[in-house]
Amino acid sequence: MEQKIKNRDLLLSHGDSASRKIVLDIAEATLQKLDARTRIHSIAHMEGDLLCIGQRRWDLSKKRHVYLVGAGKACNHMAMAVEEILGERLTDGIAIVKLSEPTDVFRKTRIFVGGHPLPNEEGYRACQEILKLVDGACADDLFIAVISGGSSALMSCPIPGISLQDEIDTTDILLKSGANIYEINAIRRHISEMNGGMLAKRIAARGAELIGFGISDAVGTPPTGDIGQPYTAYKSTPIGPDQTTLEDARRVIRDYGLEERLPKSVVNYLTHAGPEGETPKAFPQNTYFLLNSLPDSCLYARESAHKLGLPAVILSSFLEGEAADVGTVLASIAREIQHTGNPVKAPCVLLSSGEATTKIPDSSVITGRGGPGQELTASFALAAEKAPGCALLSIDSEGTDGTAPAAGGITDSQSLHTARGQGIDLHAALRGHACYEALDAIGDAVFTGNTGTNLCDLNILYVPALADTVPPSRRIKSVHARQIIDCKCRPMVEVDVVTEGGVIGTGAAPTGSSVGMYESCVLRDGDPAEYGGLSVHRAVENVNQIIAPRLVGMDVADQTAIDRCMIELDGTPDKHVLGGNAIYSVSVAAYRAAAASTGLPLYDYIAGPGGVRTVPIPSFNVLNGGNNNGIRQAFNEFLVMPYRASDIEQAVEIAVKVFQELGNVIREYTGAAPMVGGSYGWCAPSEDPEVCLDLIARAIANCGYTDQCAFALDCASSEMYEAGKGYYLNGRHLTSGELIAYAKGLTEKYHFVFIEDLLDENDWEGYEKAHREITRTLIIADDLTVSNKARIVKAHESHSIDGFILKPNQVGTITEAMEAHRYAQDHGLFSITSGRSGGVVGDVVMDLAVGLQIPFIKNGCPRSGERIDKLNFLMRVKDTHSGCHMASIDQFVRF
Repeated sequence: MEQKIKNRDLLLSHGDSASRKIVLDIAEATLQKLDARTRIHSIAHMEGDLLCIGQRRWDLSKKRHVYLVGAGKACNHMAMAVEEILGERLTDGIAIVKLSEPTDVFRKTRIFVGGHPLPNEEGYRACQEILKLVDGACADDLFIAVISGGSSALMSCPIPGISLQDEIDTTDILLKSGANIYEINAIRRHISEMNGGMLAKRIAARGAELIGFGISDAVGTPPTGDIGQPYTAYKSTPIGPDQTTLEDARRVIRDYGLEERLPKSVVNYLTHAGPEGETPKAFPQNTYFLLNSLPDSCLYARESAHKLGLPAVILSSFLEGEAADVGTVLASIAREIQHTGNPVKAPCVLLSSGEATTKIPDSSVITGRGGPGQELTASFALAAEKAPGCALLSIDSEGTDGTAPAAGGITDSQSLHTARGQGIDLHAALRGHACYEALDAIGDAVFTGNTGTNLCDLNILYVPALADTVPPSRRIKSVHARQIIDCKCRPMVEVDVVTEGGVIGTGAAPTGSSVGMYESCVLRDGDPAEYGGLSVHRAVENVNQIIAPRLVGMDVADQTAIDRCMIELDGTPDKHVLGGNAIYSVSVAAYRAAAASTGLPLYDYIAGPGGVRTVPIPSFNVLNGGNNNGIRQAFNEFLVMPYRASDIEQAVEIAVKVFQELGNVIREYTGAAPMVGGSYGWCAPSEDPEVCLDLIARAIANCGYTDQCAFALDCASSEMYEAGKGYYLNGRHLTSGELIAYAKGLTEKYHFVFIEDLLDENDWEGYEKAHREITRTLIIADDLTVSNKARIVKAHESHSIDGFILKPNQVGTITEAMEAHRYAQDHGLFSITSGRSGGVVGDVVMDLAVGLQIPFIKNGCPRSGERIDKLNFLMRVKDTHSGCHMASIDQFVRF
């Protein structure tokens, strides 16, 4: 038996081959069973002069002529079967096909290649030959018609007054209008001498008998049942009664605004045609055998799936709509099944058939070839990364899909990764309706040639259980949370994610001293009897009781799926139901476990094939603002950045020396030992920012590093803003404009690499003004953007910032933080990683800083364990990666 899917080996050579094999096996078995040549032979044969079809008999010795006429995408195979059965008893035959195959060798039947989806001249000539046969027939003649999908275009024979070109233009306009196939046919049948039953009407007028073999691709047709029994509900096609009306055709013109777009000859005829222009509605004298109908493909596919031991669900045999939308919906259903078991448990096969369409309102956007099946699988690929192991095959069952030579496509959860690796943009392919070129390039276009059937689209989706798609080293076995304390002795959530392979990843959720109102929620218990209300037992319980059961069995390497699962479980923008601290700790733990499952440090896992080439320049929070010893310094952090150090080791040494010398300078200034601030730097000894900057500059000069260091400033202005009063600074309140002018003056006096959070987190107009007027430093946001992509987009589009502070716990998941970073990369913004004042040893922000190759970071002061750990981390990475060096920011400084 000849294989239907010609490039099966190629389709199995990449991607998720196990899942692909399942859908290809089901598709192959289904197409074999649907072959019309086999179907006709199963019910028809000759016994002497008797033509036997099912239980019916025709004595051909009493027939003067036996003619074969037909059209359709499966007409080759159908005509071959009839000719093989009749042999020399066949007088003449004419078949109009979409594609001529090398196997189309006939003795009596003439083959014409018509046009599809647009009619052509050869199809028109074939119709004229058929009409000659019919017009010369008499009551002693028998016509055997073989009709399958596509006959409306292939049997191109417009009525007098409408030219072939007018019919071609009409079909083209209708196909691009968004009209469904019923609506398209309502017009095509009423301007044809062949379609909509007009051929049968002409045969009946000659008194000849008609036997019809048909394949119905009409959405809504019931399954065939016993195909040897005459089918009494046969409708449409050139040989059956038509269910559309002239009024239907007129309504389509009105509904789609086609009055001025369709050829005038067509509009005029349909507008003024009387009852004589109506298509016939009944042919009681004819005998029809329905070989296959649209639902059969799903029924046979379900049988094939059951033979493989897989449950199969027919979603719909009425499928209609935009192909790209269908692909996205199927991916969503697959995810639902994998994560919730609704509406059926995985593993399973989902089947659908019908007529998906592609609306092209403007042909100028077309950049290549394609068809609905290819667009459906391309859109599925874009969403299937979140459905591991799933594979979808979508084909036009007759063997060609749209304008492409392929039958359709097959994609899986790895196809998008494959496309990206080859520089192929599936989004662009969909926009340009050029999915054939894209799928063919990645080996995902399906080729069958003529299949011998035509039942519209067939979609076969295999959905494995998540546990079956993940190797043990990556399959989550347990998720467990506990309460620990941060460097400020405040309770925090810590989580272990353990895989079945014994890999462990641990994550914790630090918090800062300055917390923006738009950050994800830190869920605390509020019990004053324990840690003054700061305990996190509820968040811990949410991890252990709610999150953990949903994540067990998932792929620890599928960060997006893990994070989206938790986001959906919580269901709130700020994650206040489960707690942003609960969700973030799990997200980090999974990230670390994923890296560990590959044997790589997390920063190398993040860096990917490009590797680690640089470590960032750290900036050091040497002087802390706030209320200390009667002094209210409004600015939160005064930072030193050794941006011209020769390497990371020297940068650390400069910071250590300057910080220690600053203590001496402050002692000289105040006459007392310096106090330690809330972020472990020195407490600011003055309310005047310039005094503080001058003291730091003196310490830098005393150490001999003036030419190697610059300043940075974190104003944390949301903390010093008072509604109705303005921004408190140096004993008075300033307006937004006054604060901007003050900051601009500072940048003209001192060398700043960046100023962070200059204004309140809601002062969008102020940020836009600051970004416009302060030109000698980078304007960086933290509380304004809170690592939230939507707020970053708004800030960028309003020209308000040069970059933002990347603190993943602000937004609550690694996935969302990475989306924010990628947006920044794509739009020329800086993302600057920063720890939180309530930090931890082994903070994931350092892995992000190195893995993402960020040029400079905020590190805190060179004191206390978790801050020193970050410095040692950078020196360790540089030492263990050959050729790695400290990044340069000379091209970014503006002073």
